[in-house]
Amino acid sequence: MKAKVYRVRNIPGQADSEAARALIADSLDGLAVDHVLLWSLASATIAIPGENLPRKIATVTFKKTPTIFDEQTGKSEWRLSSIYPLVLDSHFHGITPLNDVDPIDHEYE
Repeated sequence: MKAKVYRVRNIPGQADSEAARALIADSLDGLAVDHVLLWSLASATIAIPGENLPRKIATVTFKKTPTIFDEQTGKSEWRLSSIYPLVLDSHFHGITPLNDVDPIDHEYE
């Protein structure tokens, strides 16, 4: 069976991979850190009224299905209770950066 991929937005900008996994696990009741598989973590510009703090976006899968999915079926976005207002989604609307690139190396046409 394929694992479903989710996006987690609004991760604090100073978080590394381990801190991001711990924050996500803590935000999902009863989920162990080792059940969070982090596939990407990148800086993102997220507009939050009254704040101008750096944030990150991650893509994750789970070894164990978080209970929030069972409790709230039919949804594609969840606001997680945490010290940071994390947003977990499966719809991937908008841009999802997968890694950080040096600004000088960015190219577009």
